[in-house]
Amino acid sequence: MHPGRTTTVKAYHKGVEFAKHDRKRLYRYLGLDKLNELQNFANQILRVEVEIKSLKLRNDFGELPLVSEITQDYLSNIYEKEVFKLLRDSVEEAKVCRTAQAVEKRLYASYSSATAGALLGTWYRLATLGEQFVRNHLPKATFYRHRKQLLDVGVSWIETDVILKEYGKVPFGFTPSIRDSRRVADIADKVADEIKKVA
Repeated sequence: MHPGRTTTVKAYHKGVEFAKHDRKRLYRYLGLDKLNELQNFANQILRVEVEIKSLKLRNDFGELPLVSEITQDYLSNIYEKEVFKLLRDSVEEAKVCRTAQAVEKRLYASYSSATAGALLGTWYRLATLGEQFVRNHLPKATFYRHRKQLLDVGVSWIETDVILKEYGKVPFGFTPSIRDSRRVADIADKVADEIKKVA
C-alpha cells in the first residue's frame, strides 16, 4: 500500500486475501469443489487498485462530482499515472527494454558512448542490487540524472533477465497496466447490471 494525499495505490495477492476473508464465508453456499476452483483462480491474481480521494476529485472537477460525471477514461488515466509513478516503469510493454542486450542496444543508440556506458553500469546495479541500494551509494545528483535518462528512453530495471527467477511466478515483462495482455477485466453480470443503473 502506498498512501498519498490525493490517491492511494494498493496491490495484493488475491489468493491470500480470498483465503483470509471469503473462503470460510462462501463454503456453505458453494461447496468444497467450487471453493477450491475459486481459490486456485485467486492464487494466480495480483490485484492492483488506485483509491481516488475527495481532494483529487475536487482538484480535477472543482467540486465533488456525481458518479455519472466520472468517466471510465478519467479512471483509467488516473490508474495508469499513479501506478507508473509508483513503479517508475513504463506501461507500454512493447516499448520497454528489460533485457541486458536490449538495454545496451537502446542506450548506445540514444546516448554518447561514455554516457551509455555509465548508464549501463547504473542499470545493472539497479537491476541486481535495487533502487534503494543504488540511491544510497551514488551521489544524489548522479542517481536522479541517471534514473531520468534511463526512463526517458524506455529502459526498465524491473523484472529484467539479470535477476534470478526464484523470486516468484510473476510473468516476465509483466506490468500492472490496463494495456497488459494478461490483465483480467471480467465483470460479473450482476455488477454490470448495477453499473448500467447509475450510468
